[in-house]
Amino acid sequence: MKQNDQVFNVPVRYDVEEQREIVAKVTLDWRQMREIVENFFNYMCYEERMMWIHQNVKKKPRQLSPQEQRKIDLWEKTRKLRRAKEI
Repeated sequence: MKQNDQVFNVPVRYDVEEQREIVAKVTLDWRQMREIVENFFNYMCYEERMMWIHQNVKKKPRQLSPQEQRKIDLWEKTRKLRRAKEI
């Protein structure tokens, strides 16, 4: 294992009889971690990315403009309405 490698416990299946997750220990190098993070963000639209960063990153990358904040607010309202209709 190299200095920058990280070990993660990744659930791979669920054992119904023992009522527990089966976990694989996975060692990832920095290239693999970068690919996972890039793929995570690539599946989001721009507004979703900004909202995720805004909600999950303690140090904000920058102050949102009023226009960006309105887009995020509108997106959140739309998402809540969609979920309400699904229920």
